[in-house]
Amino acid sequence: MTTFWTRLCVLALLLLALPAARAAITCTSITSPGASINYVNGTTTSVQTFFTVSCTRSSAGDPTSVTYDVTADNGMYFNGQNNNARLGTAPLRYDVFTTAACSQTWKGNRRISDTITWSAGATGTITKQTNFWACMVSAQTATASGTYTDTVGLELTYNTNVIVTGTVPIRIFAPALCTWTTPPSDINLTYAAFGPQVSANTSFAITCTSGMPYTMSLDVAAAVLAGVRYTLAINATGGTGTGAAQSYSITATIPAGQPGTCAGAACSGMRAHTLTIAY
Repeated sequence: MTTFWTRLCVLALLLLALPAARAAITCTSITSPGASINYVNGTTTSVQTFFTVSCTRSSAGDPTSVTYDVTADNGMYFNGQNNNARLGTAPLRYDVFTTAACSQTWKGNRRISDTITWSAGATGTITKQTNFWACMVSAQTATASGTYTDTVGLELTYNTNVIVTGTVPIRIFAPALCTWTTPPSDINLTYAAFGPQVSANTSFAITCTSGMPYTMSLDVAAAVLAGVRYTLAINATGGTGTGAAQSYSITATIPAGQPGTCAGAACSGMRAHTLTIAY
C-alpha cells in the first residue's frame, strides 16, 4: 500500500510540472483590392496591385516570426494556362505576374513567399503588403464594350499546413474610351467696375465605357483678364461611365467689387482653358 500511494503522488507532481501549452502565431486573412485595367484595343498594358496578409502573435512566448507562401489560381474563366475576364461570353486574356516586367506568371506551383517578424517582447497583429501585377501581354480587340470581370483565388499557407484563402477581383474596362457627346462652349461674362458678382456657365456631355471610372479637371481654378479676377469650377471631379452620355457644367464667376484695368470706358479679353478627361 505504501508503495502504491508513493507512486501516485510522484505521478501527480510530474503532471503538475508539465509546462502550459504555448499559443501559436495565427494568420487570419489575406485580402486584395484587386486590379482595374483601362484597356485600349490593340495595345499591351499592366497595372500594379497588392495583397495584404494579417498575422497575430498573442504571447511573448510565441516565436518572433512566421513565414508564409501564397499561390494564385487561374481565375474563373481560364482557358488552358491563360486567365480570361468576361463580359457575358466575350473574353479578354490577362494574367497575374510576380514582376513588373510581366515576365514571371504567378500560377501553378509558383509561390510568393514572405516573413512577418515581431520584436522580442511585442505581441499583436501585423499586416504586410506585397505587390504583384495584372498584365495583358498580347494585343487584343474587345468584341463588346463594357466591364470584363474575373476572380482569382489566393491560398496562403503557413506553419507547414495551415491554409487561409482570399480572392483578387479583376476588372477590365474595354475598349477604354471617352468621347465628346457635346463639347463645352464659350462662357461670356459682362462685368461693371466695382459691380456685383457675375456668373455664367456652359454645359458639356461625354460618353465613356460602361463601368469605367474617369476624372475631370481644368488647367486653372482662377485667372485674370483686364485686371479682373475670375474663377472656374466643374460641378463634378469625375464619374463612372455608363455607355451613354453624361452631362456636366463649368461655371465662371467674377467676384464683386473689382476695379479692373480698362484704359477706356470698356474693354474685353479672352483666354482659352483646357478641360482634361482622364481614364
